[in-house]
Amino acid sequence: MRETPQTDDSTDNDSTDESRFSRRSVLGGLGAAAVAAGLPVATSTGDAESADTQPSDVDILNFALTLEHLEYAFYRDSLQQFDERDFQRSDLLDEFGFGVRFTARDYLGTIRDHEETHVDFLTEAIENAGAEPVEEATEYNFGAPLGKDGLDSVVDFATVAEVLEMTGVDAYAGAAPSISNPDFIPPALSIHSVEANHAAYLRNLNGNVPFPKAFNEAKGMDEVVGAVDPIIVEQ
Repeated sequence: MRETPQTDDSTDNDSTDESRFSRRSVLGGLGAAAVAAGLPVATSTGDAESADTQPSDVDILNFALTLEHLEYAFYRDSLQQFDERDFQRSDLLDEFGFGVRFTARDYLGTIRDHEETHVDFLTEAIENAGAEPVEEATEYNFGAPLGKDGLDSVVDFATVAEVLEMTGVDAYAGAAPSISNPDFIPPALSIHSVEANHAAYLRNLNGNVPFPKAFNEAKGMDEVVGAVDPIIVEQ
């Protein structure tokens, strides 16, 4: 059974671009230390005093959008890097039968498409709220969770995919209870359950139990920041 590595909990305190609402400003602004200093600039209208102490719905949606951008870019770029032949030759699928071996890459492409749909949905929701949606980073290092510069193999790809999906599941579980607008709660929970489906599939491919616990742990925003910030190289 392959062990999935944990991501580095340290954060990169790079300076943010003041001219636009960036991914790193969202992540930093929603981490514990940055919340104490002030929230990201793109906030929904509401009580100013409350906005100083807790993230607004738009902050939470942009936080989720940052994660969805990362996940979509990961699948998009990695599936361009590794073709069907790479999957067939990979040690990842050695213990699986014909059905799994010849559907794995297609199913991962479906996950990619789901992440793109999540990006589009969250972008539209933020725009409809009168705020500016965060854009995709210009550079990621998807090998960061493995201590590498990039991915060397399909095994690397599947390992990092599990890390990202599990982080996404825990992030939605942690952030959803803070949403105040009831209209945002059903889609947030719906995305959360789809991310859990993705995570279970990746865990199975990696030789891990697809559903290891009766209850998943929710992660606070500062924990999620520590997990994904090293992957974001350039805004």
